[in-house]
Amino acid sequence: MALKSQDQSSGDPTPTLLSAVAEAIRSFDASFSPIPNPSQLHLFSSTPADTEILDAILNITNLMTTSLATHIPTQDSKYVSRAQEYTAHADASLQPQIQAHLAYQRAANRPRLYGSDVPLERTGLSDWIISELERLLKTVVSDVFKEKEGDDKVTIICGGKIVVVDIELRKNGQDLLQVTAVKSTHASSDATGSSSVSATVDISTGSLDALLLSSVRSFVNEVQKVEPDCVFAEKLGGAIQNHFKAIMNMDALADSPVNGGHKWFKAVGEIDTIASDVANREAQAIAKSLGLQRAPLDIFLNRAHGLPLTYLSSPSMTFLVQIPAQVYLDLLQSSRDMPPEESIPIDISLPALRSHLLGANQNSRIVTATLALGETHGLSSSSLLTSTFPLLDDAPALPVTTDFGHVGVHFSLPNQHLEHTFPSNATQGFILDFGSLPMRRDAMSHLNEGHMFIGMDPGTAFSSLTIPSWLDLTINPKGTTTSRQYSSTYTSTAHPSLHHMISNPTEPGFLLGKIRVLQMNEVWAILQVVQQQCWLNELMRCFEWKQPGDISSTSDPTAGEELLHVTGGFEPSTIPVQIAIATSTLNVAVRFTMPLPRPGLPILSFSVVHDIRTPRGCRVEFETAPNDLDIITLTAWGTSIEEIIRRGGAACLAGWIWGKAKV
Repeated sequence: MALKSQDQSSGDPTPTLLSAVAEAIRSFDASFSPIPNPSQLHLFSSTPADTEILDAILNITNLMTTSLATHIPTQDSKYVSRAQEYTAHADASLQPQIQAHLAYQRAANRPRLYGSDVPLERTGLSDWIISELERLLKTVVSDVFKEKEGDDKVTIICGGKIVVVDIELRKNGQDLLQVTAVKSTHASSDATGSSSVSATVDISTGSLDALLLSSVRSFVNEVQKVEPDCVFAEKLGGAIQNHFKAIMNMDALADSPVNGGHKWFKAVGEIDTIASDVANREAQAIAKSLGLQRAPLDIFLNRAHGLPLTYLSSPSMTFLVQIPAQVYLDLLQSSRDMPPEESIPIDISLPALRSHLLGANQNSRIVTATLALGETHGLSSSSLLTSTFPLLDDAPALPVTTDFGHVGVHFSLPNQHLEHTFPSNATQGFILDFGSLPMRRDAMSHLNEGHMFIGMDPGTAFSSLTIPSWLDLTINPKGTTTSRQYSSTYTSTAHPSLHHMISNPTEPGFLLGKIRVLQMNEVWAILQVVQQQCWLNELMRCFEWKQPGDISSTSDPTAGEELLHVTGGFEPSTIPVQIAIATSTLNVAVRFTMPLPRPGLPILSFSVVHDIRTPRGCRVEFETAPNDLDIITLTAWGTSIEEIIRRGGAACLAGWIWGKAKV
C-alpha cells in the first residue's frame, strides 16, 4: 500500500505504509532507548525530549490517514488477497531490517567489559604509555605530536586553533614515567592567556592545568602498577578524552569569526571569582551569627547558595549543594591535621573535600550541581528567575518590588555578582546540571515563576496517577512503583521501638536534570529553590522506609495498644509516630505527631521547618503540647531537636523526646 507524499522525488522508491511505520519505529528507538520513566519526561530532564521525533510521528500519521482514505473499501476478494500477500512479503522484508537496527543500537550502547590493552611485559611499557596517550588525544585534538629531549624527557604537544597544551613526562631512576608538568596557553589580548602546573604544585587546588595534571597522572600511575586494573585504566583514559574534548570545544568557539574570542576560556575563571566571593561573604555571615571563626560546612550548605569548587572533575564549575551528616563528620575528622582554609572560612579543608568528592560513589547521597558549557538544544532557560540573599541583607532593609511583585531587599553584593552574563551562541551555552535530583512539583512551580515552562501549566504537567511522587523517587530513584504509605522502624535499648508512618504525598515528583542559565542571578535562584528540596530529601533518607507489607508484625502500630494503659511507669512495646510533609507554606516543614509517656496519653505535635535565617538552617514549631510543658522546656527541646536533625538523627528523634517527657 503506497503512501503519497508531495515531497517525494521521482528518483526515490515509493514509500509504503509498512516502511513508513518501520522508519518511525527506528527513529523512536534511536531517540528513546531505553524508554525513560514518566518522571523524566519534562523540560528539566537530563535527557530532554526530542521534539523532532514527535513531528515525525505526526507526519507519518497524516500520511497514513491520506493513504487509507484513498483506498475505497472493495468487495473484490482477489484485490484483498493480493493486498494481504503483498503486506506479508513487505513485513517479512522489513522485520530483519528493524531487528538489525535494534541490535546495532543495543551494541552501541552496551558498556565495555574490557579495558586498556596494557602490556604484560614491563619492557617497553613507557613507550606504550606515550603512544597510548597520543592515541587517546588524537581522537579529540586536531594536532598531536611529541618532542624528545634526551632519553629521559618527552613532551606531548596538543594544539588547536588558538590553544596549546604541553604534557611533560620524565623517566625516574626505576625506568618509570612520571607526569612532571602540564602547561596550557591560548591566544589572548592580555597576559593571562597562559598557565602551568608542575608536579610540585598542590593539584587539589582548582585550575584547568591542575585538573589535566591529575587526570593524566592517574592514568599513568594506574597502568604502571604491578597488577593494573585495565577497566579502570580505560575509564581514566576516557576522562582524559572528555577533558580535552571540552577544551577543543572552547577552542573552536573562541576561533569562530562570529561571537568568538578568549571570553570562552575566561568564563569558568570569572564564574569562580564571583562564586567564591559570594561563598566567602555568606560563610563570614554564618560564622558571625554563630559566634565562630569558621562556618560549619553542613550549616553553610543549609543556609548559603552552595560551595563553589572549580575544575573538580571537568573543565567546569561544581557547586556542592548537600552532604549527609555522616560524610560531614568524616570530613571534619580528616581535616583536623590540615591547615585552616584561607579562601572561604569553613571548618573543612577544601583539598580534603575535593579528594572525598572525587572518590565518592553515586550512592553517597552527596548532591552537586555542575555549571558547564554544553549543547543547549531542547533545554529551557530561566531568564526571568530572581534570587535573594537573606544572609547578606543590608540594615536597614530597603524594600523593592521585583518583576513578579514580590518584596525583596537591597543586599551588599556587587551588581556584577548578579548581572554577570555567560557567553553563548545559537547552539551552545552554560547549563546547570543536577544529574537526577528528586524534586516536588511545588518546587517545579517555583522554577516556573521564571517562565522556564513555555506553554505548560505546572498544575497539570503531571496528571498521571502512575507517576511516582517525589518521596517514591527519593526512596528509590530508579523505581517506578508507588505506595500509598511507607513505614520505618527504629529500635533502641534506651526506649521502645519507634514505628514511623508517612502517607505518600499526592503530588507527583520529577527528576531535575539540566537547566540552561544565562546569568549568575539565575544560578543563585535555582540553587535557592533546590536547597530546600535537598534538605527535605536528606531528612527523609534518615529513615529506612519500606512498604507496609515489608514491615514485620512486631512493628505493627496496633501492637502499641498497650499505650492506652500508660500510667507513667509502664513501657509499651511500640511508639507510633506519624510524619507529614507540609509544602504549601513558604518554607518546607516536616510535622511529627507522637504520644508522650504521661497519664492520659497526651499528644505532642511539632514541625521542623527549613529556615535559612536560623542558626542551624531549621527551626522547631510546637503545635500541640501538654499544659505542663512550659515555654522554657519547649524552647530547650527545640534547640536540641534542631541539633539532632542537623546530625542526621531524625529516625531516633521521637525516642529522645520520649525519654525527656517521662515523669
